[in-house]
Amino acid sequence: MRFGEPLALALVALVPVAGLLLWFAGRRTRAALARFGARAGRLLERERRGRRRVGNVLLLAAALLLATAAARPQWGREEREITLVGVDVLFALDTSFSMDARDVAPSRMDRARYIASSLLDRIPGNRAGIVAFAGSAFTQCPLTHDLAAVRTLLAGVATGAVENPGTNLAAMIVEAARAFDRQESRHRVVVLLTDGRQDDLRVTPVAEVAAHAETAGIVVLAVGVGTESGATIPVPAESGPTLMRDAAGAPIVNRLDAGALSELAARTGGAFFPVSPDDREIVAMAERIAGMEGGELGDEVSRRYRERFYLPAGAGFALLFAHALVASGGRRSSARADREGAA
Repeated sequence: MRFGEPLALALVALVPVAGLLLWFAGRRTRAALARFGARAGRLLERERRGRRRVGNVLLLAAALLLATAAARPQWGREEREITLVGVDVLFALDTSFSMDARDVAPSRMDRARYIASSLLDRIPGNRAGIVAFAGSAFTQCPLTHDLAAVRTLLAGVATGAVENPGTNLAAMIVEAARAFDRQESRHRVVVLLTDGRQDDLRVTPVAEVAAHAETAGIVVLAVGVGTESGATIPVPAESGPTLMRDAAGAPIVNRLDAGALSELAARTGGAFFPVSPDDREIVAMAERIAGMEGGELGDEVSRRYRERFYLPAGAGFALLFAHALVASGGRRSSARADREGAA
């Protein structure tokens, strides 16, 4: 047996406290009545103390059962086959060293991970996966319904994860298409998190990258992680942090290529989102994904415990009803004793 709301078991601990309070209240009542003299004593005898004790026991037992019901006891499992409907979302994270730039706090890479993780929270019911890329690309996490596992692997994505340096958008699209094909995906979205600056010798024109994405049926939602004014790129060194420099020895300033990302997104039927301080891009992407017409993503067997809260709840309400009967019987007895005393 397990409990769906284990914190509610704290209510059970209050039942003995309530029992003590009832006991003290009973003592105070008897002491007060005794001060009125013999007639009160006769009335107290006729009230039948046993009836009140039974009523208190019923009340405490009902409270115990209802507190247990609030904790949602569960036992026995049931299995159901569910047809999952939604969209496949691949998070493509740029792991080139330019993502260490800090024009977006605390760094471009930290911000990219934050955006992806926050978006995961807003797209339950869909499949998700991760592609890491720089000069080449690989699937860090295949498409899965286990979004908790995706979030765990997402936390491990860092700059330098891909050996080949640079930012190769074409390699990313090719790898994303493979990841979708492996799962026979039909509703394909790539959330691209990058500064967009293709600065190596393997640059493919954005139009060609977009054409490949269109052929593969991929919609790109591109997030520009960086600023157009740019920033230098910190590099760790034995003598302390330094800056990445060009062949002439000047610090490299890497700038966001919003134009390339906007073109890629527009050509694939997607959209471009600049990073914002108030998470507007996350909300907008979640709404965009929610508005997409999803399809069947396969069947999944759902296993869950059977809810049994109704058993203690039903018994608890039955005891409350019994307590009400006992209490009403006590009031009738008291009324009869009053009439006899007056006579």
